[in-house]
Amino acid sequence: MKKLITLLFIVTILFAQWTSDSATPQFVGNGIMPQIASTSDNGVYIVWLTEGDYHIYVQRFDAFGIPQFGDSGVLISDNNNASWIAVHHLNILVDEDNNIIISSVDQRTGVWEVYVWKINPDGDFLWGENGIAITTASTNNMSPRLTLANDNSIIMTCSHNEGEILFQRISSEGQLIWNEGIIKSDETKYLISPQSILTDDNHIIFQWLRQSSGWPIYSEILMQKYDINGNSLWDDPIVIVGPVSFPMGNWSQQIIGNSSGGGISGWTELAGNVQNAIIESVGEAGISLWNGGINLSTNANNFRMSPSLTLCDSTNDVVAVWREASGSQSHRGIFAQRINQSGNKLWGDYGIEVVEMNVNYDYLDVSISNFNENVIITYLEQSINTTADVFSKKLDLFGNLSWDDIGVLTISNTPKQDLATGKGKNCVFVSWSESDSIFAHCLRDDGILGPPDTIDECDSGFVDIEGYCFNENDLAILQNMIDNSYASGIDLDCDDGDIFCGSPNPFMDNQESNFSNIIDGEGINFADGDGIVEPLELGNQEWEEGRLKSIMCGAYIYCQLSGTIPDNIGEMVELEQFRFEGNYLSGIIPESLCDLNLNFEDNLVFDLSNNRLCPQYPNCIELNIGNQDTSNCDQLSINYSLISNSYELRGAYPNPFNPSTNLEYYLPKDSFVHLEVFDILGRSIKILVNREEKHGLNSVHWNASDYNGKPVSAGVYLVRMSSNDFNKTTKLILMK
Repeated sequence: MKKLITLLFIVTILFAQWTSDSATPQFVGNGIMPQIASTSDNGVYIVWLTEGDYHIYVQRFDAFGIPQFGDSGVLISDNNNASWIAVHHLNILVDEDNNIIISSVDQRTGVWEVYVWKINPDGDFLWGENGIAITTASTNNMSPRLTLANDNSIIMTCSHNEGEILFQRISSEGQLIWNEGIIKSDETKYLISPQSILTDDNHIIFQWLRQSSGWPIYSEILMQKYDINGNSLWDDPIVIVGPVSFPMGNWSQQIIGNSSGGGISGWTELAGNVQNAIIESVGEAGISLWNGGINLSTNANNFRMSPSLTLCDSTNDVVAVWREASGSQSHRGIFAQRINQSGNKLWGDYGIEVVEMNVNYDYLDVSISNFNENVIITYLEQSINTTADVFSKKLDLFGNLSWDDIGVLTISNTPKQDLATGKGKNCVFVSWSESDSIFAHCLRDDGILGPPDTIDECDSGFVDIEGYCFNENDLAILQNMIDNSYASGIDLDCDDGDIFCGSPNPFMDNQESNFSNIIDGEGINFADGDGIVEPLELGNQEWEEGRLKSIMCGAYIYCQLSGTIPDNIGEMVELEQFRFEGNYLSGIIPESLCDLNLNFEDNLVFDLSNNRLCPQYPNCIELNIGNQDTSNCDQLSINYSLISNSYELRGAYPNPFNPSTNLEYYLPKDSFVHLEVFDILGRSIKILVNREEKHGLNSVHWNASDYNGKPVSAGVYLVRMSSNDFNKTTKLILMK
């Protein structure tokens, strides 16, 4: 269900700005230090500083590379600033509404305070032209960093008040949620370089450095986990590493989320005269998962510097890329390593040589972007006379280079610096400064420069997951089944240590499992191994054009699924196979199941046998329900009648029907009920019920006749139930 907009180059060549020529990159504006953030529609924002006065500008490009904010972009701030602060403390992100959030520091009050702006895709200032003042301490504040939370609020960190650090949360409307913020301080040491990530369990991990005073400087990396309300989930910060020595000036240590509710930190550490690139993974409880850290390479002859990290989409392996130099620093190159969740190196003890060691070039601003199981590495290759060009290389799952003579982004051989990248849906946006100007390219994931051949967007009601569009309602129903299973509390009598026993079965979430998806005829595995069963991991599924066509959680594979079947199961109108035999499903089967367009008599198409489902079964499946364990059903029926306090019109069965159908409705108390049939034009066809009814489950039969007892024609009819303040309408389809 993709909406494909094909680029007809004959028509659009005059308007498309992303070029395929490495010699003619897109001009962005005059300045230095570009920052990039992509949008959900394959566009991109680029923010930069002007040389000398360090004013902030922003430009937005659409997917074709056409600038949206005029020729020179929008001026964000022209407040006073000092160069050595301004160029290192600009930070941006894009929120769920494709607004750009920009944080920086300036000296409008005489000291460096932190300010944040929010600009929408039309260039409007949503938080005012002066931005929001995050700090007003009349002391120097530095290094603001931003993270987007799931509710579209912003998590911000900064250095504060000469060695303190500040954590703050900003609502989407621009309010400071945590009042004065969370402040960390240390009476004997300096705290610097704070940053944050959002974990996969929707909490926040903050990371910062604690440094000794005096010389030599010893540093520690600390982490602490908080919930979205600012409450600490770990009693105290944990020390990731230290005290150790970091190379001078290398204070910005990276952190990314892992799949265990924790984070992965990467840093450069001095050991004698050798620099080592090390990463560590921490679980949701703050416990080391990799025994204190993994050295990405054990080559004792070389230096390894500034690891950059990314987490692969489906395997949750970490890929790290770093600069490497010989012990004499005469030879330099780029290396990469892949680490699985168990902390095993997958690309050898030394990693993969991305750019071979050589004496001609140094490599700067190395970055990494992941595309499913592949990664794209982008870097500046600088000669000894400081001229440079931009290159990219692509590695597959096994560390093989995927491109030969492509991935060359510039050929000007002039001085360049400030390389920045931003991952789009199917491209990497690349920007850099050159001769006081900002330039950019769009690098597609096939290694070719220029706009993509197609722009893929999901239709309304569909959601994009790894490049495929899935119906939101179908996903929600599967999620409901999973939620009901987790909430059931059923005892499966799992053996101690059996990691593949549970409700639902966590084996479905294992990357090696044989649960699968077929999407438009192509086999895809969505298991990410994060320990949480998700809709696309539930059983064997087949999707066509974004709609669920079949789902099987029984027969040869048993999901240990428990809980109830969702009431809206009948909304899966495209479903052609529904099999959940041999599970632990319980409760009452909703009447809406009969709305599924299935041959309920074919047990290769429909099967709910060998579960714990309770009567009264819907008429459409009453003869095909199979064996059920009903030992708990009497109590369930009593409980249902006691706790249900809602009126319900449960739908019709069969539906579509010929020549007659039944409608069931539930009354929490004795009530007057009016049930009336209308045709599609709203004309009354027949009143089925118009009387006082007893509480509980009731039913009525309609033989497709009108007031005069004459058969009505085939077509769509509506049944409306009214009782007290309750009104509901359901659809009937008469076929002849």
